Amino acid sequence: MKRSRYKIMGPANYALKNMRNARGVSIRKLAKMMGVKEAKVNHYENGRIEKISEEYLQRFLEALNYSDEDWTDFLNGKTTIFDLEQRCCEMIKSLEKKKLKAVHAMLEGFV
Repeated sequence: MKRSRYKIMGPANYALKNMRNARGVSIRKLAKMMGVKEAKVNHYENGRIEKISEEYLQRFLEALNYSDEDWTDFLNGKTTIFDLEQRCCEMIKSLEKKKLKAVHAMLEGFV
């Protein structure tokens, strides 16, 4: 796969970066998990390699424990389960003590 000197960011490039960031994994760590060089991960994320190979995508999804459905959701900009988890955590952190206790009681009923 030849690297372009131009960065052409498409939805797939943004999806790769967002998915990695959602897992809190650095480029260096992901490269080790996938068995590729850091530069390759960087080039895919930053649009220097436009077409994502099927092999790369499958290694990426496996390394970060994502499904094909997760990929499609990130690619299409849908609200993912990861977005929902993050938003819920942010909302819970902002609650006053009385409301937090009420939310806790409600959530215990689901578990």
